[in-house]
Amino acid sequence: MSITVVPDVSVLARIRSYVSYPRSANMSALALAAAGFEYVGNGNSVTVRCVECGLSMDIVKWMSEDDVQKLHRLSSPSCGFIDNQKKFNKVTKNCAAALSDEGASGESSGNGARATLSAVPRERQARFRYRSNMARMRTFETKRDIFPIDVKKMALCGLYATGEGDSVRCFMCGGGLKNWRRNDDPWIEHIRSYPNCKYVKDQIDKEFYNIVKHLSECFPWLKQITKPMVKQCMERMKAHTKETRTMMEENDRLGRKLRCRLCGVFLLGIEAVTFQPCGHFVVCSSCGRDIKSCVECGKKIESHITSYLC
Repeated sequence: MSITVVPDVSVLARIRSYVSYPRSANMSALALAAAGFEYVGNGNSVTVRCVECGLSMDIVKWMSEDDVQKLHRLSSPSCGFIDNQKKFNKVTKNCAAALSDEGASGESSGNGARATLSAVPRERQARFRYRSNMARMRTFETKRDIFPIDVKKMALCGLYATGEGDSVRCFMCGGGLKNWRRNDDPWIEHIRSYPNCKYVKDQIDKEFYNIVKHLSECFPWLKQITKPMVKQCMERMKAHTKETRTMMEENDRLGRKLRCRLCGVFLLGIEAVTFQPCGHFVVCSSCGRDIKSCVECGKKIESHITSYLC
């Protein structure tokens, strides 16, 4: 069975559009990008637009547990992106089931792609012979030419060679991987296939782990997740965090300016006073009645003007 799926080459472009996406928003930016949406808001709003059908909507009421694909389909039933994704998901499920059966029998998938081996239950003591990095490295001594990537990296992320082709297995979780490609990263593939492995969680940077896990969950059709891709996402998230922090600091400074310097009451919508001739608007009317000098600049006050900040 074959199916033509339009490759989503703009996925990273969509992720990049979320650099100013509000940190307080309910819905995951990665989940939205995976569903075909790009962010078109101004940093305060949560407006997204489908790159395929052009549907633009405010998702302020969407919750983190909502199915973005389903909501997209309900809002735009004829969207080409959703149709392609639906077909692809159906094929992916069938392939996953086939891979699982083949892995259990120890056979290669035969499609040239790196596949997972079933995590067949084994005695923990047997696997723990390879708990040291040196012991794992020894399993690769006669197999180096089989692997297209550095076997030292394999050993570092808890994997040892099983002796069957390029198959490797984790000493901790027992999960196996095979059919390696030149640009595969052992850490990334370990996280993608066995995200609950305790060894991986303990060894890898938490932020790196979370990005790979999110990319795997939101973009299951990606054949390969590379380190540059993960780093790019991390940089975007850091930039977003920095921008959000700056915005919060600005809001905090503005909030302090809008409070009475003497009693601390918020000046928005209440009666306050503006001092003349300096023009400072810094106290409420209750505190400003008997003041002779401006609390901001120290100048003598000649008159008070009743003012309102709306």
